[in-house]
Amino acid sequence: MLRFIDKSNALPFSFALDPSAEFEAGQVAQITLVGNNTVATISNGIAPFGVIDDVRTRAFTNNVVDEEHIHTFRAGETQLINNVLCTLLDTSVLLNNAYITKNSFVARQVFNTQLAGIRLTLNPTNGAVIVPAGTPLNFSITGSSTPDSIRFLCSYTYRISNYAGEDTTRGSNRVTIWYQRMIIETNMYETNQSYPINSPLYVNEKGKFTTRQIAENYPAIGIVLSRPNKFGYLQLLWH
Repeated sequence: MLRFIDKSNALPFSFALDPSAEFEAGQVAQITLVGNNTVATISNGIAPFGVIDDVRTRAFTNNVVDEEHIHTFRAGETQLINNVLCTLLDTSVLLNNAYITKNSFVARQVFNTQLAGIRLTLNPTNGAVIVPAGTPLNFSITGSSTPDSIRFLCSYTYRISNYAGEDTTRGSNRVTIWYQRMIIETNMYETNQSYPINSPLYVNEKGKFTTRQIAENYPAIGIVLSRPNKFGYLQLLWH
C-alpha cells in the first residue's frame, strides 16, 4: 500500500521492469542492468532509488501492529517459581490471522506500563503461538494484585488469504517510481523493528523500510514521521 501525504510538484519516472521482480506498491526500487538494458528491480538496500507505485505480486500482504492477547489461567494451570506465579504447561494462543510471513513476528509482554520481550514459538501457517511453561504471569483479568493471566502485544506481516495478487505492469512491462522528496504512508516495512519518531530509515534486503541498518555503507533514505498506527501504516519522509 502506498498513500501520498505530500509530494509537492514532483513527477515520477517510468522504467523498464526486471522480468523477475515481484513487489507491492510502497516497496523501494533500485536501478540495475539486465544484459545491456537498464531496468528497475526491488532494492536490496545498497542503492535505493525511489518508491514503487505499481503492483506485481502473487499475493497481497498486510501488517498488524500491537495486536493484544490476554490468556487467563485457572487453578492447577500455574506454578510458583522463585515466588513468582508462572505457567505450568506450554499453552497455545491463536492469533487473529494466519499465513504469517517468516521473521516478521515479534511479541512484547506487558508489565503494567513496562514492555519486555517474551519467548514464543510461532506456527506461521495457522497463526498459533505457544507460550512456554515457566512464563511469568503479568496481568490480572479481575484487577486484583495477584496475576492470573498472560498479556502480550504482537506485530507481524500476514498474507491475505482468498485474495489473489495482480500485475498492473502486464501491459507496459514498465514500473512507476517516485524518487523526489515526499511524505508517504505505507505498510511495506519490517514489523519486527521499532520506529521512534525522527529515527533514520533504511531499506532491507527485500525493498521494505526498516530502522535496521544492514551495514555501514547502506544509506538512510528518510526519517520516521509517525510510528505504525493501528491500521499498520508507517508515515515517513523520503528525502
